[in-house]
Amino acid sequence: MIRRLPLALALTLLLGSCDDGTVISHVDKLSHMTTGDLVTMQENGALRVEIHGIPWKGATDTELAEALRPPAGEAQDVRFQAVPAGQWVNGRGHRLVLHFNSTGAPNSQRDCQATAEIRTRAPSDTGFTVNATFCTKDGWLAHGYLQAPKTEAGDWAEYTRVMQLLLTSIFAEPEDR
Repeated sequence: MIRRLPLALALTLLLGSCDDGTVISHVDKLSHMTTGDLVTMQENGALRVEIHGIPWKGATDTELAEALRPPAGEAQDVRFQAVPAGQWVNGRGHRLVLHFNSTGAPNSQRDCQATAEIRTRAPSDTGFTVNATFCTKDGWLAHGYLQAPKTEAGDWAEYTRVMQLLLTSIFAEPEDR
């Protein structure tokens, strides 16, 4: 319980500061998943990130992956690297799939099974949605859905903040969510 107290406090503070309309939903993870697994999911010094769509015009996959920050705790040294869609078929398959501005409801199983770019809505100047799924091969390990309706296009600090909030929510213990 004491070990979880810092995470609960951090999550409470982060969620308490979300009067910007940010909503996180569809959060789930396999019971054995922890932030420590992010360390073991790395390959060649980074956790691979497969990106479908973009939150705003001009954002690149490389920028989106490099602006990610892991949840507080044991995964602080984890870095993220963009990889092409479908690359998992020939590798270990551990990766984070970010599906921005989906045309339908969040679907982590579909996102993990994608071998090519998934269809998305065109980005707007303000706001985005993203389904974030940690995958191993074609199955999901953990996921969450973020709606950030007030994030301005090109606001990298805000993107980093809301995405870290999403990752923190995904790895929070159910009683801490």
